[in-house]
Amino acid sequence: MQDDLTLPFDEPEQWVPVAHYVGLYDVSDLGNVRSHYSRPPKLMRPVPSGPDDPHLRVTLTRNGIGETVPVAHLVAEAFIGPRPEGQVVRHGPLGQAENRRSNISYGTQGDNMLDKRRDGTMPHGERHNQAVLTDAIVSECRLRCAAGEKQTALAREFGVSQVAMWRAVTGQTWTHIDVPVIPMETGRIRADQKVKLNPEMVREIRERHAAGVSGRALAMEFGVSAATVSHVVNRKIWKDVA
Repeated sequence: MQDDLTLPFDEPEQWVPVAHYVGLYDVSDLGNVRSHYSRPPKLMRPVPSGPDDPHLRVTLTRNGIGETVPVAHLVAEAFIGPRPEGQVVRHGPLGQAENRRSNISYGTQGDNMLDKRRDGTMPHGERHNQAVLTDAIVSECRLRCAAGEKQTALAREFGVSQVAMWRAVTGQTWTHIDVPVIPMETGRIRADQKVKLNPEMVREIRERHAAGVSGRALAMEFGVSAATVSHVVNRKIWKDVA
């Protein structure tokens, strides 16, 4: 059940019917959503997407079927227009919980990553939900690698790819750790080593290239040829990876 809320802003507010829910819900340029299931219409109470995710969502229902939708998506579609193919909804400097039109725009995934860096919400280190390494392990690996141990052996020991280990010990990732990194030339993956890409690596290559990282730098980091990076970015290979 939705609660009655008082409008949080004094400025004029423009309301537009929610696409596909005309007559049932409206969205405003201030980021509010109201339901017509009661008279007069009631403002809905958005909820965060998760404990560590401040993006606000509402659940829209029709014929007893519910759909949970980010408020930012409703605002963007209503006041900017349909989302261009290959782009995402972005939040401006007011933060991820502020959904007024002036804080919402479309952009590439690379733009979105830059937004996260700007806002300090880019997961890193142990905060990343797919992290296998930890601060302590990376610190140990840097010291052991500097003492002469091979990255391949360390990668096997800690259950990660050699690419992931190379990036950790050379400081391409885990940048917040104070333990000195080893020189890139020392830790570089040899050009004749075969590195098999996976979907996660493909997505990261595309996102970081869109954010401005050169193909040559990505090729060196991921242990593949510049031509492979070009094929990945231009979707000549791994076409099925979104």
